[in-house]
Amino acid sequence: MKTKKAEQKSTVKIVVSFLALLAVCFTAGVFSGYYSAAAEDTGALEKVKEVVQAGCLTALPYLFVTVGAVGAVLMTVSYLRCGSMYRKLMADKDNEKLWDRLEEKLNVSVILSNVALVADTCLALCMMALGDQLDRMANKTCRNLMTAGFVLYYITLAASLIIQGLAVRMEKKLNPEKRGNVLDIHFRKVWMASCDEAQKLIAYKAGYKAFNVTMASSVIVLIACFLLIMLFHLDVLSIIAVSALLIIHLTVFMLESARLEKSGR
Repeated sequence: MKTKKAEQKSTVKIVVSFLALLAVCFTAGVFSGYYSAAAEDTGALEKVKEVVQAGCLTALPYLFVTVGAVGAVLMTVSYLRCGSMYRKLMADKDNEKLWDRLEEKLNVSVILSNVALVADTCLALCMMALGDQLDRMANKTCRNLMTAGFVLYYITLAASLIIQGLAVRMEKKLNPEKRGNVLDIHFRKVWMASCDEAQKLIAYKAGYKAFNVTMASSVIVLIACFLLIMLFHLDVLSIIAVSALLIIHLTVFMLESARLEKSGR
């Protein structure tokens, strides 16, 4: 009896929370549309847009160089520490704590290299997409920063691939049963096939958590894109792109779940 009442309260709470979220989104949309129209009549919105755009264009080359330099340094330092720990482990192979720490640090090294590469690639694409606008406002300092940024980007790209390859090779030395080459387009499939059941279960749990986080963050980004379009009259391509990724992500998850459920019967 208590369980049934608790379930009813939980259902009511969920419905109320959902309706409250819809109300907040609707209110935000109404206010953004209203203030957007009001600001457009006075020209204030256009001035804000120009200031924000100019600030972003000015900051972009500096950010490009900073992300490239910091990313390259962090991933390199992280892997060098792994190398030092590996040499210590080879001198004391029975040290299980050092073994576990090394595998943790290898994960950190791979994570840093991936994040640095994706972030720097994003900024590089932005630099190329906004090339005409940057050329019009570019001074000598800006041009030098752009050149340095692209040089650092190629260094980051090379360093990321090398470090990931070295990290995989070191992992293979620690666990000889592991297979795969980071340059192979089927690397993840081959690597997972060489993992034991416990490692696969960890990957599945991590994948499910990533799915949940991606779904939640995609909805938030979608709402943010809508509000920005209402306020600044931006192109709708951002909404289309996020929606397409959301649909693909959800569809693949549901179809694969259905396939696995069917094959398990």
